[in-house]
Amino acid sequence: MAKVNGFKLAAKAADSKSLIPILSQVYVSAGFAVANDLDMEIIAPCELPDGAYNVRGELVAKPADRADYQTLNTPGLAGQDAAPLGDLGAMLARVESAISTEETRYYLNGVYCEFKGGLKFSATDGHRLLQFAPENSPSFPGIAPFILPRQTVKIITGIKGGRWTIKATETRVEFRDSVSGVVIRSKTIDGCYPDLHRVIPRDGFTETLTGEAKQCLDVFKRVAAYGKERSKSVKVNGSFLFMRPPEIAPLETTWPVDVESDGDAMEIGFNAGYVRDILTVATLDKGARIIFRLRDPASPVRVEFPACPGLVGVVMPLRV
Repeated sequence: MAKVNGFKLAAKAADSKSLIPILSQVYVSAGFAVANDLDMEIIAPCELPDGAYNVRGELVAKPADRADYQTLNTPGLAGQDAAPLGDLGAMLARVESAISTEETRYYLNGVYCEFKGGLKFSATDGHRLLQFAPENSPSFPGIAPFILPRQTVKIITGIKGGRWTIKATETRVEFRDSVSGVVIRSKTIDGCYPDLHRVIPRDGFTETLTGEAKQCLDVFKRVAAYGKERSKSVKVNGSFLFMRPPEIAPLETTWPVDVESDGDAMEIGFNAGYVRDILTVATLDKGARIIFRLRDPASPVRVEFPACPGLVGVVMPLRV
């Protein structure tokens, strides 16, 4: 497990630009640093002397009154029994890259967490999707589904090898890691997450592309970096890749996949960056292979991760 810098971790929950002094400070007391921005609160072990600090770790000359600090803890959280989740950071890392950054559909700016019938974590930005349902995971039917904000997800995935527990109300959640001693409280996103189960294709495939994830990723890193356009479309025809950026010469290359098709290899377009991100997730398991299952050039593509049972992805095709 990577060692956690408690002060720096807590400082990520301090709002350094806030006009309210108490929200821009990190308080250290009795070996713990604590800060919140009214949306997320972090409490972490800290070796600094007691006092109020700015986010750079400097003592504040005239700190705000510590008695005015408002914790995100609620009676509803304090009175609950904690449910064990295990290494939550590793599970969220499987889907984190698919979280949307678009503020219009704000309800996609996080991971949808489900607990009935086993754990299930889903993320999508409308163009790609990742869903992870670990095999033999515990079921907590008493915890209602919620959307965990992107910033909270980022903090948790940055803590390696944790052993987390959860308490939850309709609007707030509390995570505790018994390994690092970190406590994270967060508001949830108030919104209705789309029904992703209808989006994931399950049958009717006519072509399969299978390859070693790391080798495929090396190719798509180069492809995604080619040209200056933000959204780079790549035409895939079996193992053949083609790009035509307007400002430079076209790119022709291949990637190391085995092709199984009911007929001739299918020509289909993808956002090169999205495929790169999907392949990056696959490489979390050393030596892992990846499988793309295609129906036709206009249908969502199912992505499977044989080394990680319970993980499935979807990539929407492009017209190129």
